[in-house]
Amino acid sequence: MYSSNIFISPEEGVPVTWRSGSAGKEPYDSGLDFRQYKAEKRLLSRVYILALKIMRFIVRAKIPTEAGNKMVKDPNFLKTLEDYISKAKPEASYFFEADGDRVAVFIVDMQSNDQQPLLAEPLWQWMGAKVELHPVMNLNDLKKAISSFKS
Repeated sequence: MYSSNIFISPEEGVPVTWRSGSAGKEPYDSGLDFRQYKAEKRLLSRVYILALKIMRFIVRAKIPTEAGNKMVKDPNFLKTLEDYISKAKPEASYFFEADGDRVAVFIVDMQSNDQQPLLAEPLWQWMGAKVELHPVMNLNDLKKAISSFKS
């Protein structure tokens, strides 16, 4: 089974297409010679790796009142919270009330999807929280996204 990936060359606007599967990765129908293809593939690999490193998420944990009351009475509460924060390495942490429940929000950079359970599971098990993970953008990300619509 083959899948096609099509990318546009930022320098020349030429589509670069390659097929992945049991036959490996070879360019086809791209209109590029092999050297151009290799250069484009290297460039796209770097862009892809950089994009992966800046995937910012909001982790929102809404703690029901009863579970939250038990949690804050625990003498190890702050230590456990600090341990979670040191493992999650959030850019920022916020704690507030919403709809009568306690809420914790952590802004984290995810390197890959397999980090989701590592971030959410402790909040489910320890806090009894309803956990949400949302990809987010900062202003520079939004400007970049909007500028791509204009071309």
